[in-house]
Amino acid sequence: MMIKRLISSTTLLIATFCFNNIVYAGTIRHDRTDEQYTSLANLFPSVGYLNTKFSSGEDFCSATLIDPNYILTAAHCIDFNNETLLNATFVVNDIPYPVTNATAHQNWFSSNRDFGAGYDIAVLRLATPAIDIPSAPLFTGFDELHQVGTYVGFGATGNGLSGYLPNTKGTKRGGQNIVELGSSLGLPDNLLLSDFDSPWTTNSIDPNTIPLDLEYAIAPGDSGGGLFINGHIAGINSFGWGRNDGLNNSSYNDVVGSTRISSHINWIYGAMRAMETIHSDRSFNPIHFNTSSNDISPDITVVSPQENYFDKSYEVAVIKDWGFENYQPDLERDRNNSRSKRVPEPSNIYVILALGMLSLFTKWQKA
Repeated sequence: MMIKRLISSTTLLIATFCFNNIVYAGTIRHDRTDEQYTSLANLFPSVGYLNTKFSSGEDFCSATLIDPNYILTAAHCIDFNNETLLNATFVVNDIPYPVTNATAHQNWFSSNRDFGAGYDIAVLRLATPAIDIPSAPLFTGFDELHQVGTYVGFGATGNGLSGYLPNTKGTKRGGQNIVELGSSLGLPDNLLLSDFDSPWTTNSIDPNTIPLDLEYAIAPGDSGGGLFINGHIAGINSFGWGRNDGLNNSSYNDVVGSTRISSHINWIYGAMRAMETIHSDRSFNPIHFNTSSNDISPDITVVSPQENYFDKSYEVAVIKDWGFENYQPDLERDRNNSRSKRVPEPSNIYVILALGMLSLFTKWQKA
């Protein structure tokens, strides 16, 4: 199918890796101020960025804290160029948290890394719990359709006219779009989609063409960040798609896709439970495997990282998914007994009120 070939092509903008460790953030409306998007992102403290170390270099993604010990990100963020993941660090509120274990959904590999299949998801365990950072609760319902979603991450910046710009430094940004299911464009409902509507091409008769006040598109670096609905993480930023002009540059009318959380609830819980078991069972020795083939390879030589944001004492053990959606005994009990500081991110109503107050304050200052 043409759509699937487009999405799984190597030109997907979110799958494009860079190794310069610059913090980026996503593309915005050309007629809005950048401050409005950075202010919105600050309402989502669970989203940080993820530095990863491979044998040939480093990569940069976003990630979301869902428990003091665990983060969600995209599978392609820990699967790069047929290489083994050596080290990873999650940074939130300028505090680095080394990663000790990571796993990606087995169907990410069995689908030949097809972004359009909806399995671009990974769970990572932190070496020390981020107990002072509110973790984002998971969206467990199936009513995402036509809701307002807030995309948050550290992707490349620009605007809807220019698309994302190379080597553009920035900070965490957040923007909003109407959420559609994958089936709206002939894709699986494991995916959530949004398009970047332009105020220049709005059709007053068609409400689907009217952009939201802070309409937005994810861009390189946003991968693994969160799509939030009513304060809960509902999707993991996965890809961008230049469906209308063939250019995957996060410009107006481009489509963005996220892996749907509600389709993978059991897998997420099972992956966390498996890592919890491995962490508590000292007799179990986690093994490294090459993420490109998902083959077990216990004798990989680990290269010591040189960068100061990687803790040399923590090497990532990548755990093979043996069907985690079926492995979650007593998980809810364990989570209820944890010290998790689970605070929902702001609802859409709160976001609108907060941004309204910001706008009034800005006007008052200018007066």
